[in-house]
Amino acid sequence: MFGWQKKEKSAEDRSLPEIEIGSDGRPRPPHFSGLMNDLYATRSQRMAAIEWAIRWRKVEALTPEDLIGDLDQLLSGHALKKKHPHRMTISMAKRALNLSAQRNRMHRSKRALPWAEFRVGPEECSCRVALEKDKLVRAVEQGHEIPLVGCDRMECLCWTRQLTSAQIKRPNQH
Repeated sequence: MFGWQKKEKSAEDRSLPEIEIGSDGRPRPPHFSGLMNDLYATRSQRMAAIEWAIRWRKVEALTPEDLIGDLDQLLSGHALKKKHPHRMTISMAKRALNLSAQRNRMHRSKRALPWAEFRVGPEECSCRVALEKDKLVRAVEQGHEIPLVGCDRMECLCWTRQLTSAQIKRPNQH
């Protein structure tokens, strides 16, 4: 009856992506089609993000079930204690969900914001690959896969932002 009340097919029904291994031997973050906000990730998407973060950080003694409660707390707005033993792993799992949602939003808004700029995270010592690509602008379709292939950081804080065509034409404004 009302189009806005129709419930979209649950993301739980979609098959979860396999965790791919990049050319550098490190796992590539999962892509969750349809996810627009990391807060609305399903349990299976959260488990896949945790599994990726465990592999990225090379913490083999953990399972996703060990960290799902902590990720749920982080997504609900509660900060993790600095001394939490798996804070970086949980943070990278949240980042995987956030990056997948951001990528989906970027593709949705690419008519208005057709360009994506890669930026180095607020780290004291970023990885070599990120420093080489800082401020690199590409079309949204090409995008930037974060963490970059060849990244050697345990917690990647690099990010992207979308730009308009007018911003691209202005020198040194982006």
